[in-house]
Amino acid sequence: MNALSPPPAQAAEDSPESIATIPSLTLEDLDPEVKEYPLEVSAKSGVTVVTSAMPSTSGILYTSLAVDVSDVPLDDAPLISIMTRLMSEAGTSSLSDVELAQKIGTYTGGVGAAMSMMPVLPNRAPSGTVRDTVNMLTKVFIKGKTTKDRGDELFSIMSDMLTDPKLDSQSKVVEMLKEKKSRAESSIQGSGHSYANTRLKARHSVAGYLDEFFGGISSLDRIKSLLSTAENDWPAMLSKLQSIHGTMLKSSKCRDGMLLNVIGDEATLALTQPSMDSFLKNLPGDEKSAETFRDFYKEAHPWAEEAKVRMAAMGEIKNEGFIVPTQVNYVGAGGQLYEIGEKVSTTHAASAGYIAL
Repeated sequence: MNALSPPPAQAAEDSPESIATIPSLTLEDLDPEVKEYPLEVSAKSGVTVVTSAMPSTSGILYTSLAVDVSDVPLDDAPLISIMTRLMSEAGTSSLSDVELAQKIGTYTGGVGAAMSMMPVLPNRAPSGTVRDTVNMLTKVFIKGKTTKDRGDELFSIMSDMLTDPKLDSQSKVVEMLKEKKSRAESSIQGSGHSYANTRLKARHSVAGYLDEFFGGISSLDRIKSLLSTAENDWPAMLSKLQSIHGTMLKSSKCRDGMLLNVIGDEATLALTQPSMDSFLKNLPGDEKSAETFRDFYKEAHPWAEEAKVRMAAMGEIKNEGFIVPTQVNYVGAGGQLYEIGEKVSTTHAASAGYIAL
């Protein structure tokens, strides 16, 4: 196109008449009332069940099963993410990884497992007060969705992934750890300022320490150590994975920490109810748990307690430097503005934002 060519049609301005045909929203179109959907919490077969009945989910059932992993030792916790990937990708004793993937693709809209670490607000905690995050929930979630006529298949897949994952797959574990190592090295090189910030926070709060432990610069050494064990001492690595899985499904306790959430319209929930009941009944563990988990809304999480011990043993805070293969220097400096338990005005957030500009 030369300079004298007419502009293309898409570059031409729209006429006022054309613009007026574009749909738009006004305040009158918005419903000022907050909609509340029914939420039922019950106990079935020793498992807490949360049921959400929606006006319509187009015949789709959404499910997620949470299993408590707070009894897993902190030093073994970084392996939970590897175990959940094995649950999702490695197959079972009766299904290869390909067969499991085909079954998931045939009967569901996707099923996967992942760990979640969620801070929670202590009961009756005063607002506006600085607190250390020692109250939290740590769960492995298995989530899936399917059509209302495939509930049996969905719950069967979730059960197999939870109870019968193929953990004895050295090649897959080595591959997963190499991926984690590569991603961490690349991220450190490109986002060193974030890692410096995480490292600074690790000296001042339990939440900061755990963030650094699982995803900070020190986690790279941990990944390298796990990779070395997986490559050179596979029996030891397999024993750790099996121990984590066994701790999750301890028969005298596991159902106390389980939570099943199901979402669907009334017709979908009614049709899949028998499948759900059978799934709950056949879950591992005793229906009447002889042991119970702590109430983490009232008591500190074991990982938080261990973090506090390790932080106390660190000694004096000193300047640190890490050598990484990059031509960019990342520098961070920080300190603690408020003490634990100190009352803080809501204006501090605005002030912090102003300082950051």
